[in-house]
Amino acid sequence: MRTAGQWSVLDSVPVDIHQNDKVVTRRGRAEISLPDGGYLRLDLDTNVAFKIADDTRLAYVILGNVWFNIMGTGSKG
Repeated sequence: MRTAGQWSVLDSVPVDIHQNDKVVTRRGRAEISLPDGGYLRLDLDTNVAFKIADDTRLAYVILGNVWFNIMGTGSKG
């Protein structure tokens, strides 16, 4: 995971995802839980970058496979 410009190998979870963070898997897989109950599952050899704002979360799949479970906001309009 790269956060604040520094790469590190995670040895414990959970870890918060912030603006401009990147998560990379090689031989393993990862699951990222979102605050609204949704999640992303990253397969082997996957690279995902995050852009997070107040009301927007973007995940850029650079390489690999990601399964998304996105929860709705509950609002209608």
